[in-house]
Amino acid sequence: MKIIKANSYLPVSGEPFSLPLPLKLELYYSNILLCVYIISEDGTVDFTYNVNTDIPILTPVHRKLKIEDIYFLIRSRIFPDNPYIAPAELMRLGLSKYEPYDILLRTHGILQNDCYWLRPGDEDIDYTGAMEYYLDFYRLTPEQRAEKYRFKDTGTAEEYKPEAFEGIESFLGM
Repeated sequence: MKIIKANSYLPVSGEPFSLPLPLKLELYYSNILLCVYIISEDGTVDFTYNVNTDIPILTPVHRKLKIEDIYFLIRSRIFPDNPYIAPAELMRLGLSKYEPYDILLRTHGILQNDCYWLRPGDEDIDYTGAMEYYLDFYRLTPEQRAEKYRFKDTGTAEEYKPEAFEGIESFLGM
């Protein structure tokens, strides 16, 4: 009997996309701060990481990071831009096009298979709050989200108007 072993992975692009520079991002595992990335206006990346944990950091620590590492990190923490997944997820998030940083702001880079997440440095939220915000895109209607986050808005007021979410109920079969 022969056994075939295979590894599969989704390729992740390190291609540039729009980022508001300068930018500070913090990488967490649950509520444990793993790394702080500071990206300057010229794209230079500085970082410091937590040496008091053995949890793997998602970027190299043995070399100077490049902006491409940050592009890769963000893209690896959001859903892929493909015709099978992206349209439904963009509709759910109230976005009209695939912009990795905008997706990150709504999902915090939370994926279903681990406890890693990213927090912009100017945001005051913990893992529980980030997870709740992420799950609300799956549990609440657009109107309920708009009401819940009216005073905690991280985007613009236009993004939370009901018109921004037109069509999601029919897509979800509501």
